[in-house]
Amino acid sequence: MEIEKFTEAISVILAFEQPWLLTKIEVQPKNKVVDVYIDYAKGSKFCCSQCGDICSVHDSVIRLIRHLDLLEYQLAFKSR
Repeated sequence: MEIEKFTEAISVILAFEQPWLLTKIEVQPKNKVVDVYIDYAKGSKFCCSQCGDICSVHDSVIRLIRHLDLLEYQLAFKSR
């Protein structure tokens, strides 16, 4: 399967919505791992977890989030 079609399929399956963007997918056949890189559109605003207001992003850290398996591959998100 072409990587573009695979990327599109993953995006549909995982139902990414704005401001989230699927930026890259890396498949590691030896380790049976799929890394899905997620980012957000520049200038995006999010709901503050403390006060509930809509706020701009000031800084971010790249996180690895282990997700459910995709067939026999481990699926992991890397996002900031």
